[in-house]
Amino acid sequence: MAHYRKALELDPQLASALNHLAWVLATATNLAIRSVEEAIRHAERACELTGNSVAIYLDTLGVAYSEAGRFQEAVKANEQAAARARTTGNESLAKQIESRLMHYREGRPFHAIP
Repeated sequence: MAHYRKALELDPQLASALNHLAWVLATATNLAIRSVEEAIRHAERACELTGNSVAIYLDTLGVAYSEAGRFQEAVKANEQAAARARTTGNESLAKQIESRLMHYREGRPFHAIP
């Protein structure tokens, strides 16, 4: 996390660092590290900077929304992510993203997915 934060100090618009930091903050099993609201801010910014064109950034946003209990937004983000993955020819990523959608539609956050 320190490396991502340092990278963002140097370049606050570095979408990859925003995305990686968001993923860690949203999915950390250590609750002292987890910060879902901060994860959402970083993931939203990464998506904004890239015009919602990067599937993995949209997926991270969906994960963060799910962890905050914002399941409708998680579904929307992940539907966009899966579509974007398919558009870029990444069927494997699309299927991975879609496997999470069912859980979000049932009101289950990312950490509860077996």
